[in-house]
Amino acid sequence: MNINDPTKSDLFDKHRSLAGVFFDPYVVFSPNGVILEYNPQFFAFLQDGNLSVIGENIFDLLHFELTGKNLSISEMIGTNQVRMDDIHCRVNPKFLKHNKTIVTTVVTSSLPIFDEKQNNEPVCYFMLIRDVTADAHLQSNYFSTSSKSITDPLTGQRNRGYLDQYFSNHYDLMLRQISEKDSSHHVSIILTDLDHFKKINDTYGHQAGDLVLKNAAAVFDSLIRKTDVVCRYGGEEFVFVLIGASIDQAALIAEKLRKNIEETVFKYGETIIPVRSSFGVTELVPSDLDPSIAIKRADEALYRAKRSGRNCVVALRYEETLQSTETKTENNVNEDKKAS
Repeated sequence: MNINDPTKSDLFDKHRSLAGVFFDPYVVFSPNGVILEYNPQFFAFLQDGNLSVIGENIFDLLHFELTGKNLSISEMIGTNQVRMDDIHCRVNPKFLKHNKTIVTTVVTSSLPIFDEKQNNEPVCYFMLIRDVTADAHLQSNYFSTSSKSITDPLTGQRNRGYLDQYFSNHYDLMLRQISEKDSSHHVSIILTDLDHFKKINDTYGHQAGDLVLKNAAAVFDSLIRKTDVVCRYGGEEFVFVLIGASIDQAALIAEKLRKNIEETVFKYGETIIPVRSSFGVTELVPSDLDPSIAIKRADEALYRAKRSGRNCVVALRYEETLQSTETKTENNVNEDKKAS
């Protein structure tokens, strides 16, 4: 496993002691890809490779792909590509005794070796290859499991667990932004549920109810922006977090959602199921120190929408909540006076 060209050998000798400390496979090749040297780990990486691949072209031996695209030699060793992550590396089976295709996920680091006597042109390249296949599988399984834990299996919507996590990560920043002097930042919350959903289940069956929930979720997804968050909050309830929307803008969005639900044909078999929805809207204020406070206010707005006959939108501002609280307190005081 020696470099045949003495000049190249001398040049690489300066780096060989350093290369010897690596536990990962490395290979040295000429600018046109001819393999000049490799370490025992590279031989093991080939998994049952032939005794020697010296003189073979590394890009005949190994095929590199990134997001489905074959990478050329210039892309692999370009000056801007010192390190490349999560590349699929396929070993050409013609170099293997068992003639089976081996595909691994690798991280590569490529460095040119220069010759000062040749106008500082690279005379060869050193490529370090780390097999991260096991790590990639582990990470994929983690994200798959993680995704399932924050996704509602029926509708495909994010669930309440995701909403809790979202607020945990972003709520402090939201409050800071809306609390800034002369702030133009707005965050609004919409809470909705499907009217008389229990009656739908009782009349048409739970499978029909499930279909209605899935189709309603699809309607919501088609109408909100990518910057918005929509989650199935529980049962037939959904919650929306609208970044950059004032309460008036959120109320218009809620009305658009309500109208689309009303106009959508929900069909179960040959049966058309009429579906309506009610919406409660509010906007975050600096005194909402916890997201549950704003959600409770949106829930109160939703309750008022249902009391108003359902299939409508009610927006409730923080100030109106205070007025309502003061009125209730005043009424309680008057009742206590009468009782005494």
